[in-house]
Amino acid sequence: MFFTKRKEKEKETQAIVDISVKETQAIVGISMEGKAIRLPLSQMEAVTLVAGVTGSGKTIFHRSLLTTILATSKPDKVKFLIADPKRNDYLEYFDMPFMLRNPIGDSKDVIDTLEDLKTEMDKRHQLFNHGGYKDLDVYNEAVERGETKDGEKLPHIVFLIDEINNVMWEYKEKMEDSIKYFGAKARASGIHLVLSTQFAKKEYIDGAIKLNANTKITLRTSNKIESMVALGEYGAEKLQRQGEFYASINGDKTMRGHVPYIDDDEIDKIFGYIKSNEKASRDVSFPLTLFKNRKLDFEEERRNVEKYGNTMQRKIEKLMPKYIGSDIKIRGKKVLSRTVAFEYKRSQHPDGMPNLEKVEKALETDLNEDVEGRFISVTLKGRNIVIIMPLPEKYHMPIDIKTMIEEAFE
Repeated sequence: MFFTKRKEKEKETQAIVDISVKETQAIVGISMEGKAIRLPLSQMEAVTLVAGVTGSGKTIFHRSLLTTILATSKPDKVKFLIADPKRNDYLEYFDMPFMLRNPIGDSKDVIDTLEDLKTEMDKRHQLFNHGGYKDLDVYNEAVERGETKDGEKLPHIVFLIDEINNVMWEYKEKMEDSIKYFGAKARASGIHLVLSTQFAKKEYIDGAIKLNANTKITLRTSNKIESMVALGEYGAEKLQRQGEFYASINGDKTMRGHVPYIDDDEIDKIFGYIKSNEKASRDVSFPLTLFKNRKLDFEEERRNVEKYGNTMQRKIEKLMPKYIGSDIKIRGKKVLSRTVAFEYKRSQHPDGMPNLEKVEKALETDLNEDVEGRFISVTLKGRNIVIIMPLPEKYHMPIDIKTMIEEAFE
């Protein structure tokens, strides 16, 4: 319906690229360890669930997710569809080369678009099966090598449906059928649904969504029941600040992270650049110089964080004999944007294995005033103990989206 056997007329322009783009990928955020949480589109599941109450940073997450895909791709590699029930959250996406069509608002339009995508998905599967290609990326590689007869490269399609609860309320049965259909087939065809809701309730996140959404991004929820519904475990109800989340990527172990900051001015510059300089071009790309870089002039803030880290190190070491054992030596301390990490060397023959969950809870209890109720992570690294402690908000080092994208391609 959208792309199969359809020839697009696109003018060629010269792209400006400041990073080496190896493959199109969404960057979910930054982990507690300070690493980019990456999600290449080639590995992106058919259905992704995003949940979080009003004020949790859900819209910021959407903005970051889509912008990182833009920054690592071109319009002939990925296309967006966006359902915006508020009709004003995604105005910058109107008439942009990366869009299959302008953002839609009505629930009926969402259902119709899903039907169109089903048709596109079935056509792609027929094409791939006929040529013996296992998925979209293998097919596109064959097109590049000239191995297909009159073949054209096809883009990944990402359909963000904001406030899925609105559609579920009006078209629950049709929506459930579509989710099941896409969950079974869509990944190989390169079609990806991102379902987002502020209401992590069973009537909206039902069995169809939970069974088919192998990637879950959960920002702060209203209570632990909603955390269990959205994430499959408790904890999201305790997230404190806007943009903090728990993520399970493709069914992997849950990790904690935060969304980088991108402001309205940057969004305006990015989309203004794309629309005015390279309309309808295969080579649309924008230089990272359009982004602000906030990792400058933070020496005083970093010194304050170092002081805090030293204070916490002394407090932790007083508690070590009680929870882990006395034969422990500090190996290193690392200050990151939102956390400070300590690594302690145990003796060559440690006496038993500490219960890490109990150590985490005990440290959180004893250091509650200092960590403001946030979670502490305790892990093993060989014989060493690694303790990762969230920094109080006043010590946060800014991480911007430019830095995150650059670090993702190191």
